[in-house]
Amino acid sequence: MTHHTKKYHPKYFPFSPGIPWNTRSGKYIIPQVDYYIWHQVLENREIVLSAYGGPLESFFSLSFGEALASIEPRRKISWLGHKDYRPFVRAQGISTVCNINLTPEKLAKYPVPLFLDAEGRAYLNCLNNYLVSKSYWGQYPETNLDPVLKQIYSNSLIPWREYSPKLRRLERTSKNYQRWAKLEHIEKVKRLILIFPERWNSLHNVDCLGWNNRNVREFTAMASSLGMPVVVCTKRPGLYHGAKLHVAPNDMNAILNLLTKAWVVLSSEIDWLLMAMMLSKAHIISRHQVAHLDLFANAEFLGAENVISTDSRAISPMDAHKICEGLL
Repeated sequence: MTHHTKKYHPKYFPFSPGIPWNTRSGKYIIPQVDYYIWHQVLENREIVLSAYGGPLESFFSLSFGEALASIEPRRKISWLGHKDYRPFVRAQGISTVCNINLTPEKLAKYPVPLFLDAEGRAYLNCLNNYLVSKSYWGQYPETNLDPVLKQIYSNSLIPWREYSPKLRRLERTSKNYQRWAKLEHIEKVKRLILIFPERWNSLHNVDCLGWNNRNVREFTAMASSLGMPVVVCTKRPGLYHGAKLHVAPNDMNAILNLLTKAWVVLSSEIDWLLMAMMLSKAHIISRHQVAHLDLFANAEFLGAENVISTDSRAISPMDAHKICEGLL
């Protein structure tokens, strides 16, 4: 959404009536809508945030809800995405889960970030032209090198004002985590070291850590001198039997709780590192990433103040331990 007017040749679509879309190079839709048109088009409509992505995309799409709620607090907002990430929506407490049968394949037919239906709903297509931009007729793919968070948020059509998602209802939705934390005697711990050693469901095929279970065990043995618990989030808990660490429940509410308490986060997938920046002041340790996945560029967009330590080489358990010692 912008308050500025520019001269251009508008492109109209039947599924977003009344919205003149500007194009870049005559091919790619620019995600900008005049402020007054935006209000006129969305008046009295329920807004659906559609975000069929991985953990990062699903969580960060909730920033749209933060932005919308700041402008129109009474607006009805719902969220449409993979069911595994519905706990994010409930923990935020702004949107409801949408049960409309609109699949990712159907979404792909709408080449704009905002479209309408006949039932009075407006859809913000959060991942429109994400990672790869295409012409509005589906051709000429072009890699998008902007920071991934900037790419996603541009589809909100609202200027960024540090709208990272807040977890208003996390405590209410985390009974399983609270039972586990009490059992593990870490419910009162104020900071911990959090490790995601393996792939989950990220859209990004990079490894920010490069550790196996032996590396995790080695680091944990050294980290005992730091005086804080090490927690591992894994889908294969049996790999860590007997290790002096805590294996978190395979539960998204547990992960959210742990990210808010983390002092250091190490992760194979970049999703959890970027989410840590939104939820805490955690120190981030990672292999260096470039272009759209650059941690520093994404942190700058967020306005995050996390300390980020990167290396172009693989990060050994000894490297990570030395970094942690230096942060004390």
